[in-house]
Amino acid sequence: MACPRTSCSDRGRTVTVKSPRAKGSATAVRCRCAWTIGKKLAANPKVTLYENAELKEIRGDEFVESIVVAQKGATREIKVDGLFIEMGLVPNSELVADLNLTDANGRIAINSRCATKKPGIFAAGDVTDIFVEQVLIAIGEGAKASLSAYEYLLNQ
Repeated sequence: MACPRTSCSDRGRTVTVKSPRAKGSATAVRCRCAWTIGKKLAANPKVTLYENAELKEIRGDEFVESIVVAQKGATREIKVDGLFIEMGLVPNSELVADLNLTDANGRIAINSRCATKKPGIFAAGDVTDIFVEQVLIAIGEGAKASLSAYEYLLNQ
């Protein structure tokens, strides 16, 4: 699993590799941030973390058999049985770039009602600074933003 925090500077460059060969052991390449799930993962004796490693290659015939990672100038091959990759998202927030509504990662900052700091401007989904980027959450945030906008317009 990759870091779900929108504040993580490594977002979109995280990889977790699960390898159940040795009774559920796992190998993980992950980001540097200190998120809760990451701490639990690091504390698991069945997990080996390769900090600040870059995935270079995925090897295997029909299925993933190993990965090649680069770390501190050296490359190594790691045998694995599975691979989970988060591609990450670049928020499409250019529309509001001149309004000073985005954070350092380009995501639009919103409150619990999907309102931005500018009155009458609402945002929802993956372009915002919400906790996770999932389709169902984006749908719910969209419904919430539309209701907030409707309420805003009724009071104008």
